[in-house]
This record gives sequence, structure tokens and C-alpha cells, in this order.
Amino acid sequence: MNLGGFTFPFYRVLIVLIAILLFFALEFFFKKTIVGKIVVAALEDEEGVRCLGVKVHEYFSLVFVLGSALAALGGVFYAPIGAIEPYMGLSILLLAFAVVIVGGMGNLRGTFVSSFSLGMVMSVTARYWSQGAETMVFIVMAIVLIFKPIDI
Repeated sequence: MNLGGFTFPFYRVLIVLIAILLFFALEFFFKKTIVGKIVVAALEDEEGVRCLGVKVHEYFSLVFVLGSALAALGGVFYAPIGAIEPYMGLSILLLAFAVVIVGGMGNLRGTFVSSFSLGMVMSVTARYWSQGAETMVFIVMAIVLIFKPIDI
């Protein structure tokens, strides 16, 4: 696929478009639906939501199933790019950890932006220093943690 003088594999462009679509679907789910609003409220104050008579653990279970389905979907999309093996998700797991730390725990928009930003960091670094591409992601994560540590 040629865009602006650059050649991109169609499958990877499709994955990016699906990722953007999933982002907006999750954004809609958490901001506009009752279930999403209950989950967001319970993340802030679980005991308060429970006092309203809501069975919070049922909603958390639903979100766990949704997250598991999205992880399975990610594995299905990654399989044609990489090799299918039992431990194929380990390298992705470390990158996902870095993306969540840089984007912010519980911050869907921040994680979305950091995933594309760290992907660009990896791509640019791989162009000039292929062995250090994944290392740069963790260097960026360390810089973010130095200037904005996680509140516990």
C-alpha cells in the first residue's frame, strides 16, 4: 500500500485502523454505558459503589472477560506477523508493561498515545540501531518514571 511516497504492508495498516476503532469503542464503553460508568466509579471508590447496592465484583469480572477477549484478539492479529509458539506473548508483555507505565495506569487515552509513541520510538531506533530498539522503549519508560513517578 503506497501512502505519500511510503510503502506500508496492508495488514499492518489494517491492524492500526482496528486499534483506533477499538480505542473509540472502549472510550464509548467506559464513558457512555451504565456498565462502564459503574466500573470507572468502582475503580475510584469501590466501597461507595458497593454501598449503593451494586455488585461490584460482577462488573469487574465482566471487564476481566473483556480484557481477556482483547488479549486473545491481539494474539490473533500478531500471529501472522510473528511466529506462533507457546511463549510468543512474552516480548509483547514487556512492551505492554512499558506502554501502560508511560501512558499512565488507568488512563486509556494516555495508553493509546504512548502505544503509538513508543512504537515510533522503536521504529526509528530500529532503523539506525536494530539491536537497541526494544531497549529504547525501556529508556523512555525510565525517563518518564524519573520525572513523573507512580503514586502508590
